[in-house]
Amino acid sequence: MQTAFGAPLVVDGADAIGQAILRFGVYDLLLSETLWRLADADDLAVDVGANIGYTAILLAHRSRAVVAFEALPEIAADLRRNVALQSAGVAARITVREQAVADREGPVMLERPAGFAGNRGTGRMVDAVSSPAAVEEVAAVTLDVCFPEQSVGILKIDVEGAEPLVLAGAAELLAARRVRDVVFEAEANVSQVEWTLREAGYAILEPIRRLSGPGLVEPGSCASPDWQPRNLVATTDPERARLRFHRRGWLVLKGD
Repeated sequence: MQTAFGAPLVVDGADAIGQAILRFGVYDLLLSETLWRLADADDLAVDVGANIGYTAILLAHRSRAVVAFEALPEIAADLRRNVALQSAGVAARITVREQAVADREGPVMLERPAGFAGNRGTGRMVDAVSSPAAVEEVAAVTLDVCFPEQSVGILKIDVEGAEPLVLAGAAELLAARRVRDVVFEAEANVSQVEWTLREAGYAILEPIRRLSGPGLVEPGSCASPDWQPRNLVATTDPERARLRFHRRGWLVLKGD
């Protein structure tokens, strides 16, 4: 199938992410629109928790280079397959790293929780092994080690509650303000994530849906439907971010 912004993808129709893409051409419209608007053509984009590659490929349509981290081998294989389907120019911008991202380098344990077969975005790092058959040891890296000198335009994080570990391993990047925008899921540990980013000097904003298109507001100032995934934006340049949301409509649906 092809996404709304023109990228070919192979998806699993039994998986929640695949179902959404098959039905609408996008997965999580508000998140997709946020990434589409915030990314710049000269950005290095980093996708932590890239899954099958949907957001990494979206960012590759908008950025000069994308580094996509996916730790689970079977999902990383699907990610590579989807990258290979892209045009030569888009595929060349994406580097796939089959690694977890954490607060330290070395082995970590990833769990495939109950219901994983129906939503392969739920794999998560764990300390205790509750079910050995569902846990796999994988290699972890830190963003500070991976990007010792580069500046990152946009960092997307979706790691099922391990966001604080990702940010702890990016302490030098954040302190030097070498990440402009961080887009993260506002679920587990969101208070800790917000505190870490505010302490590093980032402004926190929330993308919302409006009839005319997306908006960017102070967190919690507008009620969001319970069914809608909630993401937040941490940015070193809130004026730039707000300006990116002034244009009406859903640009990602048109590939505009």
